[in-house]
Amino acid sequence: SLIVGKMNYDYQILQTHAETCLEESVYKIKWGVDYTGSFTIDMEDWSCTSTVSNKELEPGIKVIEMDLTDKNNSVQKHIVKELNINSNPFELKNI
Repeated sequence: SLIVGKMNYDYQILQTHAETCLEESVYKIKWGVDYTGSFTIDMEDWSCTSTVSNKELEPGIKVIEMDLTDKNNSVQKHIVKELNINSNPFELKNI
């Protein structure tokens, strides 16, 4: 039970870091709607690589893929979001 609790805690911390990574991705798109590419946030305890691409056949839709790693406990998380830049404010959804 203690191990499960620790794993859940590590997963929740990684989820918080995912929000930081997502915010940076949206910021890059906000300041350049044509932005596509990858970047990495590399911190002491965790890292995130975010890849932004255009969704095929759907103008104005960005796909944001994030791969996060907790360096201390080898917990990993993969998240994919869609960002509709045609709306104001942008609309975000899980996929």
